[in-house]
Amino acid sequence: MSHLASWSEDLLHLQNDKGVDTIIHVNPPTDKYVRLSPEIEQYLQEQGESAQDLLRKGVIVPPPADPAHPLTHYFISSSHNTYLLSRQLLGQASALTYAHVLLRHARCVELDVWPGLVVTHGYTWSTSVPLQQVVETIGTSVREGSWPVFASLECHVSAEEQEELVKIMKECWGEKLLDAAVATEDGAHITPRELKGKILLMVEYCPEQTPPSDDIEEPPASDSSSSSDDEEEEEKEGATQPSAKEEVVQSEKDKTPPKISEKLARLGVYARSMKPSKGWFNMDFSEPANVMINISESALSSLAPTSHAALVEHAARHLRRVYPRGTRIESTNLNPIKFWSNGSHIAALNWQSYDRGTQLNEAMFVGTPGYVLKPPRLLPGTNWEEKPKKERMKWEVIGLSSLPAQSNLHVYIRAQLLHAGKTQEWRSKTIKCHDVSKRGHNADFMYNEEFSFEYDEDDLTFIRCACLVDENVSFRRDVRKAVFVARTEYLEEGLCMVRLLSPKGKDTGATLLVRISFETLE
Repeated sequence: MSHLASWSEDLLHLQNDKGVDTIIHVNPPTDKYVRLSPEIEQYLQEQGESAQDLLRKGVIVPPPADPAHPLTHYFISSSHNTYLLSRQLLGQASALTYAHVLLRHARCVELDVWPGLVVTHGYTWSTSVPLQQVVETIGTSVREGSWPVFASLECHVSAEEQEELVKIMKECWGEKLLDAAVATEDGAHITPRELKGKILLMVEYCPEQTPPSDDIEEPPASDSSSSSDDEEEEEKEGATQPSAKEEVVQSEKDKTPPKISEKLARLGVYARSMKPSKGWFNMDFSEPANVMINISESALSSLAPTSHAALVEHAARHLRRVYPRGTRIESTNLNPIKFWSNGSHIAALNWQSYDRGTQLNEAMFVGTPGYVLKPPRLLPGTNWEEKPKKERMKWEVIGLSSLPAQSNLHVYIRAQLLHAGKTQEWRSKTIKCHDVSKRGHNADFMYNEEFSFEYDEDDLTFIRCACLVDENVSFRRDVRKAVFVARTEYLEEGLCMVRLLSPKGKDTGATLLVRISFETLE
């Protein structure tokens, strides 16, 4: 009997355990009681505002989905090592993770296929799952009319097993598997509209006599582990120097994979995945058609400072996927803004944790079908001489209600403006909440402070607002209790009730009352 017959309960458990509640920023639940502090209720009454109306109003309004543009005009939400439930080296694999991320509108998933036709993280101590189960799960999760899904195949099996792999995909996916180019009028670019309900396989392409290695551009190993100047503290802890055993694992992974059979190669209709050689960003690939650049985070980072315009222009013609460096053994994530800003379409992220990378990915794609149009400056015809306008965003932070607490807390708010440039920060005063246990509810705080950030109007700017417990101890990090992350372009103006999530992405029941405004500067 197929494993799908009994998966509903397991999937629900996985969603409850690993899912995040970011959708409440777009569509707040109306059937859940939200407690507000007496001070906030009084403030709203004085302002003539309805608490219930504010609680029903979304803070984030994503743009409408438009499927009529070429594929190269979109950012695409992507899951890396999709099959893993936890860390890279010792993780547990499950087919249900594919259903889980696809239901959350990931539109690119990864399959690492190894001898025996199993999906696993090769040369590690991770468990494996049969390819058949993974393919069945993907096929069931891709519905008619849903936006197209890329299946990124990392193939490590022989030509004989590739024959069986192709057979399994064709049998399980049927007409959902795109196995031939779609006819378009006058040779127009293919768009998501023509590909709805389809699965697009990414198949590796290795040019003759050209080593498939982006490590030609790779910085030294020390750079890989020291590139955390833009990494958050929680990521730095995970991005440790690899042990000798882990270095062996990575070197084994770097071995040349088996040659791709012609039958399998033909399925890479719109995504012939290529690890590029030196100078690739100045090349235009016409043969085979639809080359997708597949490059590591470290390699692309080394190019970005001096080749930004070339990278943007290349991404206007060819799809590009960037994947995490091999030393991210704790399933930490790259900073997707860094790669979206040079036009990269797919920033592959480990969805096993809710760190800064996945928070930003959720902020970009929540409430969308997993495809978001790039800003105009990243599309063909960009005028690089024209300076972007300046934008000022202002927040009035009024008060915080019902922060989960078991005892008295000293809490402050930290806001960060995250974009391709240097992070800007603001910190509120620290306020102590007294007698939490006696009052029988969580902690409340009134701030009545404001801050503003100025930035280029580039449409790739995000705000992260966190509530932290001030430990007031030099050797101990302050504890992040709740967080809210949004793309500034999606934010509603005016008085807003921001619902705060836990460090694992779950609704805490806490709300932050703020007033948001924007001003375009000359």
